[in-house]
Amino acid sequence: MPAFIFHVMEHPAKPGFYQCVTFASFPSPAHEKAYNLLCLLVLYIVPLAVIVLCYTRIFWEIQRQSKEGQGKLLSLFTR
Repeated sequence: MPAFIFHVMEHPAKPGFYQCVTFASFPSPAHEKAYNLLCLLVLYIVPLAVIVLCYTRIFWEIQRQSKEGQGKLLSLFTR
C-alpha cells in the first residue's frame, strides 16, 4: 500500500534535491481519512480480533477439559 502513497518530489527551495513524500498524494482529505481508516482496520483491528478470538477459544477449551477432568477425578474418590 505505501507504493501508492509515496511519490518523489523536488524540493521547492533546493533545485536538484528530490525526496520521497506523502503530502499531496490524496485527491481530497476524505480519501486520506479513508486510507487511514483502512490501515487501522487491516493492521490493528483485524489482527487484534483474531488474537482475542483465538485466546477465547483456547480458554474455553481449557475450561471444558478442566471440568471433565474434575468429574473423572471425583468419580475415582467416590467409589
